[in-house]
Amino acid sequence: MESAAAFTARAAIDAGNAMEAAFSSAKASDRDGALDMAKEAVSKAVLAKKVLAKVLHGKSTANVILSRVALGNVEDARLFAKAAMDVSRAAARRTAADRSGGEPARKSAEALAFLMAAASALLDVKRGAASESTLRKAAMASERATLAADEAAKVGGTDNAYVEDARAAKETAAEIARRALWAVREATK
Repeated sequence: MESAAAFTARAAIDAGNAMEAAFSSAKASDRDGALDMAKEAVSKAVLAKKVLAKVLHGKSTANVILSRVALGNVEDARLFAKAAMDVSRAAARRTAADRSGGEPARKSAEALAFLMAAASALLDVKRGAASESTLRKAAMASERATLAADEAAKVGGTDNAYVEDARAAKETAAEIARRALWAVREATK
């Protein structure tokens, strides 16, 4: 179980690194690069899940604490992959569109920026920067992503692609903020 916990921790950080690369590519309007890096994050998350499932399946009595740590690592990897996919999908949509999305596009971009901030805060925790300020950063970013997504929905309506991107950013940022709370608690034990 110790090796599984260590492996999943490394996989989560690798997924986070791929996520950061996807964010950078998306900011540079490199939609193919963003998508490639998002796929890399997904593959790391899937690998972590498969390894943990195999280890847990083979153990009749696993160490509960290490199991929880490994499950947390798998969840972190999943969230990094989800954030990377949300951002790369939105970047692809922005690149393909005529960039005249108006206020919904602007609010969607704002929600995605806050998603990136929340995801970066969780990655900081994974890298060893578990602090109260990191937790506040994730929570505040999630809150701001929610506000931006709600504003995008007000001005864009329900059938707007930019509103879909904002909604996805809001949901992922909320998941990340909840997970950041647990990750900080685990790291400070």
